[in-house]
Amino acid sequence: MVISYLRSSIVTRSYAYEFSLCNELLYVDRNRISAYWYPEFLYPYTRDQEEFLQRELQKKFIRVKKYETEILRRELFSSYWDIAKGYFEELTADIKKKENLQIYYGEHMGELEALSSTPGQA
Repeated sequence: MVISYLRSSIVTRSYAYEFSLCNELLYVDRNRISAYWYPEFLYPYTRDQEEFLQRELQKKFIRVKKYETEILRRELFSSYWDIAKGYFEELTADIKKKENLQIYYGEHMGELEALSSTPGQA
């Protein structure tokens, strides 16, 4: 199983994750099954955080360009990926034990790492 965060979801503000069941070929497995999920509980205050970021930048700088705010917004929400990793480690611990399943986490089509059954182990 592969759990991937989607960099494009920050741009689209969908904040989705892809869950894929596949063999050792991962992304090139022809029988791969995928589903997408938005973990609402991780992102309940996205609008508030964006507005706060904008206000604070305007207080400290005379002129803030839209692309500068967007860069900081993307950095802010990309930090959620580590939080999600911890959540998925906890969530999948029992599944790994019962099903003898290898679970990987990382950027979609990017570098993956094995999720451990206890946080901190790989």
